[in-house]
Amino acid sequence: MKTPVLIPRKRQRKIKSMRPLSLGPDGVEFVVEWDEMQPGMSLFVPCVDVQQAVNEVNYVCERLGWTFEYIVRIESSKMGVRFWRIT
Repeated sequence: MKTPVLIPRKRQRKIKSMRPLSLGPDGVEFVVEWDEMQPGMSLFVPCVDVQQAVNEVNYVCERLGWTFEYIVRIESSKMGVRFWRIT
């Protein structure tokens, strides 16, 4: 089972022009391969603004009809949010 990959992009555009299914809670855009994410898989989003990350993932999951759970944590000395796709 493949793990979804976060691909950081250089910030060449303003935040409001980001693609609708990408994440960018701290101003760095991450493109997530949402079509690869199956129920039970998780995704770690390194960020400081954890509430913005939760809001952005909630927006994507509502558009895709998914439910998710999350926990704020530190992984590999990086603060962020780990999300699990439930359905």
